[in-house]
Amino acid sequence: MNLLKYLPIFFIVLFTSNAAAQGNRTAMEAFYCSFQDGKDMSDLKKVSAEWDSWADSNFSERYAGYVLTPVLATGSDFPFDFVWLGFSDNLATLGTVMGEWMSEGSKLQAKFDAVSSCDSHMTIDSFEDRPYAQIGQAGLLQIRSCIAQEGVTFGQIMRARSAAFDWFSENEVAGGNYMWRPGVGMPVDSDISFYDVWVTSSLSERGAALEKMYQLDWDEYRGIAGRNSLWDCDNPRVWYATPVGGREAD
Repeated sequence: MNLLKYLPIFFIVLFTSNAAAQGNRTAMEAFYCSFQDGKDMSDLKKVSAEWDSWADSNFSERYAGYVLTPVLATGSDFPFDFVWLGFSDNLATLGTVMGEWMSEGSKLQAKFDAVSSCDSHMTIDSFEDRPYAQIGQAGLLQIRSCIAQEGVTFGQIMRARSAAFDWFSENEVAGGNYMWRPGVGMPVDSDISFYDVWVTSSLSERGAALEKMYQLDWDEYRGIAGRNSLWDCDNPRVWYATPVGGREAD
């Protein structure tokens, strides 16, 4: 079973993190993890707090970590407990941080391993369609897996999404929007072209935004976005993203 095909990707939740302040594309890594017997989120929080202090002194580049947990999702589609998302300014800085962790973080890695097992790890490019105002704070991620129609180019998708989310902004629909494009580490049989990500601050804000959308001309939006003619997406899921620290800019 290709778990990632059904995952509006976790790692997450997250919009584009503090690292997004540098531009409209950032790099992220995602780990899919399950707790060891007898361990739970309280144990992860303890190790994450230690990691946060360690990162300030040992990472040379900006890196923001989040833990993603399901809010509206089906357990059979996601047979893991949480996702760890890490964001950096670009692939070069992310690679630097990953290398520093591999060379210097073995003792702390052992503590993470005692809490959970993470059997999937990948990199992802995050493209900003519409900025989220509360980047760096906890929030909700609605994520859908999308597949481009045959012959459709990445440039076509980017242009259509830009126009569609201009429509969102003009109609004052709350939240921010991002495209996550899978990178290295995805399953070899995955046909996902990108993940569609909508970030809101709370279930209340998300619900109010949905009510507003119902009152708008949704056919107009679909025409702008080229939905179904350019790409098709599966059912959305909602995840809660909690910031766990990292290294800020100098």
